[in-house]
Amino acid sequence: MTTIYRILVKAHLDPGWSEHFHGLQIDNVPDGTTEIKGEICDQAMLHGILAQIRDLGLELLVVEQVEARRTANNGHQHE
Repeated sequence: MTTIYRILVKAHLDPGWSEHFHGLQIDNVPDGTTEIKGEICDQAMLHGILAQIRDLGLELLVVEQVEARRTANNGHQHE
């Protein structure tokens, strides 16, 4: 399963920080927040990203699952 998450933090981050967040897209919003968005493969990766946000002392505003879709190669088709 592929899951797209949107994480919003209260601060502007340099887009170069993308590598620290497993290559997720970093977009600064005019209201002073940053949206970190992209494909997160499992809960361990999500928790790692959230730990990075904590370790940087950023204020976490939103964590939401935007989209989940089945991958074609998982061999299971459940509807």
